[in-house]
Amino acid sequence: MEYRFRMSGISAVGTVGAVVAIICLYALVITGKRFSKGVADYGGLLTPWQCVGGCGAGGSGGGSSGIKWIGEGAAGGRVHIEMLPKLNFGREFVYMTAVPRVAFNPVYTTELGISMLVGFKEARVQYQTNMPQQTELNGGKGDLTLDVMHSFGSEGQFIWQTALTFPTGEWDAAHGTDVSKNILPQKMQMGQGVYSATLGLFYSFDVENGMYVFDGFLNYPFMFRFDKKNRYLETDYKAYKNVTENRERFYYKHILKHYGESDRGDYYPPSISLDAIYAYRGVPRLTQSFQLFFLAPLGVRWIHSHVPTEYNPMPDPDHRAWEAVLSYGVEFSRERFPLFFGVGLPIHDRKDPVGKWDAPEWKNIGNEWIAAFGFKAAMF
Repeated sequence: MEYRFRMSGISAVGTVGAVVAIICLYALVITGKRFSKGVADYGGLLTPWQCVGGCGAGGSGGGSSGIKWIGEGAAGGRVHIEMLPKLNFGREFVYMTAVPRVAFNPVYTTELGISMLVGFKEARVQYQTNMPQQTELNGGKGDLTLDVMHSFGSEGQFIWQTALTFPTGEWDAAHGTDVSKNILPQKMQMGQGVYSATLGLFYSFDVENGMYVFDGFLNYPFMFRFDKKNRYLETDYKAYKNVTENRERFYYKHILKHYGESDRGDYYPPSISLDAIYAYRGVPRLTQSFQLFFLAPLGVRWIHSHVPTEYNPMPDPDHRAWEAVLSYGVEFSRERFPLFFGVGLPIHDRKDPVGKWDAPEWKNIGNEWIAAFGFKAAMF
């Protein structure tokens, strides 16, 4: 009976994973058509070591995630709760966000998770060069993500993950008076306004007093609406109801739009991320980790017009062709309630709306930092 239960659970999870995997593979085929226009958790019972961090599908829209929980985790229980708030701060912005995640292990090698970004963001904003800068504040809930993880290999050294993110967070919040409102920049929004599918693969191996972890992810945003119409056609975009140019922006040709463009015109290209982590546990009840994260979008991101009634997307002047984060983390190992602290240093290339790859923007290194402190618990 136990053997049959395991096989049934894995089969069901495999079906869900296959659906998201097909979306990602399909995305790879058509990515080239959009190229010119334009991060994961290691499961609770999947391995002897617990590695907890975002897979990049949640859509916070600003700052770098760049710190993962690496350590022993919370022992026992089929339900795991993870909370790792992160503070991103620089000269002109402060983001305080968290992605609480609840995970369930239906079988020993498989984990189902649900998570949602929450938090607030404050930053200096300039809507266009002839307008003065002003301080804006936004917060609330972000996008909802469902994920499936499954370990395999002779020692469970491999893990695949699939995830699907839903646009549940507000992605076009506007501030100002009733007469004149401006839509906040995307980096200040709590959601992205598009769906996205993520496919990831992890590999880990033990060494004396430690462990190495390597992983890679493909994230592919897309959009669909059952009515096949831009949601603002009856309100902000009434003037575009009879438009003939770029008509598919307002009247979808199909239910599914196979690229990540929101109804405001924000375009999110697919992206690839790679992580390399070394964990050291030579000190009793401590797990220290040295982490390197790298992210590269497969195209240039586009942004919406700040005027609510104007549909005029344009290449993002703040677009970066690649981003990296150097991080250090330490878990204070406790069987039922472990704690984690981490600090990260983001490194970027120069801002470029064309998406040209450059050397690091050396003068900006040290102007942005990430700090994280959180807990994990197990139950049932």
